[in-house]
Amino acid sequence: MDLVTHTDLDGVASAYFIKKHVKINEIYFAQPNQINDGTVNVPKEFIIADLPYHEKCSMWFDHHASSKINEKFEGKFDANAPSASQVICDYYKDYEDEEILREVNKADTASFSLKELRNPKYWVLLYYVLDSNQPESFLKLIIEEMKKGMKGLKENPIIFQRMNDKLEELKIGDAYLKKKSVIEGRVLYCDLRDSGLSYSPNRIFAVYPEIEYAFLLKKKEDKTAISIRANSLKRTNTIDLGKIMKSFGGGGHISAAAVLVEDSKVDSVVKKILSALN
Repeated sequence: MDLVTHTDLDGVASAYFIKKHVKINEIYFAQPNQINDGTVNVPKEFIIADLPYHEKCSMWFDHHASSKINEKFEGKFDANAPSASQVICDYYKDYEDEEILREVNKADTASFSLKELRNPKYWVLLYYVLDSNQPESFLKLIIEEMKKGMKGLKENPIIFQRMNDKLEELKIGDAYLKKKSVIEGRVLYCDLRDSGLSYSPNRIFAVYPEIEYAFLLKKKEDKTAISIRANSLKRTNTIDLGKIMKSFGGGGHISAAAVLVEDSKVDSVVKKILSALN
């Protein structure tokens, strides 16, 4: 059996939890839109986690409200779960890795304090690392080392160096954000496509805690990735961001969502997002 999962912290942790119960031959990584538009090359027999449902999968585990389906399937879906990792642990009744599950749930619901956003350490920092483009070899390394908890993760020299690099990159990103961001009403957005930076939208609220919504534009191969977040510090979000992004072919949660769009459509999509949020 193979596994197809997401590239973020929840997707990586989902792979770790599934591997505890199923013999996985190979792990593949994908983005939600690749599942939705059918551009991902799926293996012959596979489990899918933290991604939308695929009709050819043997099992499916997810919690994104925008991915809910009405047909029967093997696995588990729970839109009320804080993470796909929680869904998997509930399915297998596996709660041994309390630290990992607690921190993944916290990250995937963006339940960070302002102090944690501004001075990220350990799991919050790893969340930032995985909220950016990382090679598959690094993602697989995280999965293998995760059984040791954060103590083992930070003792791995490759992971430790990547986390330190991310701290420096965040500082550079903060400065870039202050120069290049645009604020319209209660929304801030920043175009990072020509910056070469990898920056998390949640980090924006560490710099601008008064902003209600924020989104980033990043280059993703031959398309543009748009990642949007509601300010978790305010907890006043009443707009379903997942629904907005699903209308463009993406998806997500009420307070966090993303989409990949053709470069030629970026300006139009940005205008529609701003209109929906203001």
